[in-house]
Amino acid sequence: MDPDRQGVPGGTGPMSSSSPGHDAPAPREPLDLRARAARVDSRWQQDRARRARRRARQEMLRSRLLWRDYAGAVYAMADGGGRPLVLVVDDDDDVRMSFAEILRVAGFETIEAPDGSAALQMLAEFPVMAMVLDVRMPVLDGLTLLAQLDAPPPVVLATGHSYNAQVIDHRQKIFAYVQKPVPPDVLITMVGEAVAAAQR
Repeated sequence: MDPDRQGVPGGTGPMSSSSPGHDAPAPREPLDLRARAARVDSRWQQDRARRARRRARQEMLRSRLLWRDYAGAVYAMADGGGRPLVLVVDDDDDVRMSFAEILRVAGFETIEAPDGSAALQMLAEFPVMAMVLDVRMPVLDGLTLLAQLDAPPPVVLATGHSYNAQVIDHRQKIFAYVQKPVPPDVLITMVGEAVAAAQR
């Protein structure tokens, strides 16, 4: 056998390693663990966000159903089928408007006052059945307002401060005491019970 023909096409020797169809596989790129970890973390964050949105939707639905049920109860309690009037007194515009909106959705009529002095005028002009009252306000604070009223409507005292001696002094004029922030279901429950007490 001619040694010069070994490795040459048509010869009897072994084929050259560089011949077509026998290329070596390309080397794999090194595994990027940081990139994989980042993808896993991203998927986890997306799942967590979806779960949070689902819980928020469930809570919103629960609140709407609660408000609807209370609205029916409030209409049933009201004389002549009217909507009970609730006075919301708070110097914080956001808090006052939020309370009033929650109560309107629940089936109450609401009027608002930014301080005790304005509340006195409204109590003289409107048939208020219950009052949501803040404690610390300019012009006339909530406890001073209570001191000036001989027979106030049932009062739900809503404050960011603790139950203290001043509050205790007026406890006979306070129907319920709640501390801010007040959950909507608690506010609706307290005001609904206050309205019911006013009609007994």
